[in-house]
Amino acid sequence: MLHQRIRLLRQARNMSQVELAAIFSVSTDYMLGLESGEYLDVSGLPREVIAHIRQLVDDLRAK
Repeated sequence: MLHQRIRLLRQARNMSQVELAAIFSVSTDYMLGLESGEYLDVSGLPREVIAHIRQLVDDLRAK
């Protein structure tokens, strides 16, 4: 899959996700979504709402 290929190529070049995100002018959250194969678009939401969503996800993972 594409996300696996991106990770493989990035790691082969000893690049961090931050460095790769900077090259493409995207956020590291976006890069993480590409590499994991999952992405939740929260663009346009206030930071407080995004923080709440992250907390909900963390709580669900803990169960």
